[in-house]
Amino acid sequence: MTDSLIDELPKKVIDKDGKEVDDPDFKPKMKRKDTRSYSYTIKAEDVLWRAEIVQKVMQECMIFLRRNQMLTSKAHRRVADEVDDLVNSELYNLSLRDKDIQRSLGL
Repeated sequence: MTDSLIDELPKKVIDKDGKEVDDPDFKPKMKRKDTRSYSYTIKAEDVLWRAEIVQKVMQECMIFLRRNQMLTSKAHRRVADEVDDLVNSELYNLSLRDKDIQRSLGL
């Protein structure tokens, strides 16, 4: 069997014209996804310096958007401000952590 998500192929049946076709009532059985997951640890300071770079890039982007009047509606300015607040608040929360970050990777 090939490396497919379907566990079995449809059975062949004879249609009204006498031709062999796939069974129209076939209900495929799907293979189960491998649910193993792996966890690993990231040092908090490794994430922190990257997050600070993200914050600086985002600030430069916001300056660019405002200078070039690309946030033309109140809704767009509000969303841009919310993204800016989100990055700042998550960076602050991350800076308060003193332990390493545990991540899981599901494959």
